[in-house]
Amino acid sequence: MVRLLPLIAFGLFLNPPAAHSQTARKPGSPAQLPARQSSDQRVDADEQTRALERQKLENLIRVRGFADHIKEFRNLTPRVRGLIALADALWKEDEPYARKLLVIAYEAARSSSRTKDGSTDSGGHANSSTENLHWLSREVVVGIARHDAAWAKTLATQEVDSSKSREAYFAMARDLVVDDPRQASQYIEMGLESGASQDIAFLLDALRRKDPGVADQLFLKSLQNLAEQPSADPYQLLMAGYYIFLPDQSALVVVVRGHLIFNFSGVNPLD
Repeated sequence: MVRLLPLIAFGLFLNPPAAHSQTARKPGSPAQLPARQSSDQRVDADEQTRALERQKLENLIRVRGFADHIKEFRNLTPRVRGLIALADALWKEDEPYARKLLVIAYEAARSSSRTKDGSTDSGGHANSSTENLHWLSREVVVGIARHDAAWAKTLATQEVDSSKSREAYFAMARDLVVDDPRQASQYIEMGLESGASQDIAFLLDALRRKDPGVADQLFLKSLQNLAEQPSADPYQLLMAGYYIFLPDQSALVVVVRGHLIFNFSGVNPLD
């Protein structure tokens, strides 16, 4: 149902009302007919424009009703994901309201990530949201990144500052590498300022499939950062080296529970 609501909302914008029938013309002399036709056409165009604007306004009101319904979901995960999807559908038509929905989704995910139990959002029943909700707030930030990269980067930096770990940057890169490799590379570079992630080789390999040159540059930077550390972690150096030896560049990369997995079987593990 959560997925259907944004689709319905988007469909409302793709189905404008049929054009009004043309205004009846009175018979006149041949000399007056072209002028009257031009005037009637302008009137018809104005009427159709006003009808489309009215229909658009009515559709936006309906979509806001969908949003109010989603906000009442007791389970946090479908509530947040529903707001993200609805904001995606609304962005081009009503950007200010879409931004408001993303703010609501982010605040809900962030506030619940600080809660030890999920009684508030799950009605006392445990769900996938109750253990660790950092991934859910990051999912909102990824949704924001599709429309406003600067805003998303600000939120990601706040996550890093609060967690005292740059892993949030690498996590953002993992979520973006398939659909937006440019932004993913920026987050990798930000994360590399404090050293390499344990799965940096797999992350860079996924980026290499989209932009080999940038991936190679980031790999060299990861080695440089490790070399500059007073006591580099040998395990991190070993993991970074896997970038050179990773096999089968044609293998499909999928994200499972926030981790990049190489799928050599051709079977989607998410199905």
